[in-house]
Amino acid sequence: RSLGYVDAMMNDFHTRKFPFEKVKNHILVMGCYTAEVFIRNLDGKWIYPMPDAIPKLGAGPFVELPGGLMVNPLVKVQSIYEDGLEHSVVKYYRFVEVVVRSEKSIGQ
Repeated sequence: RSLGYVDAMMNDFHTRKFPFEKVKNHILVMGCYTAEVFIRNLDGKWIYPMPDAIPKLGAGPFVELPGGLMVNPLVKVQSIYEDGLEHSVVKYYRFVEVVVRSEKSIGQ
């Protein structure tokens, strides 16, 4: 449920067109918080890509979930600020949760 607050805060920043410089620390904190929700609820861990993968993937950090699935909640949170709720972390989490749970049930 707490991810709804992240969606609301970032969408408020987006709607009110707050300058990035004024909200960048909030975006980072809410991105890290969102990543921790993924990690704690879906058995993930923080990872950084190998240097040769950075041009393809970006610098990270990323969250690695069971089955090798990698997600980037920090970018998703920033996308809400930039583009609005079409990038909702609530919807993103629900989608990723379904994928992770189905991977676990296939692997058992």
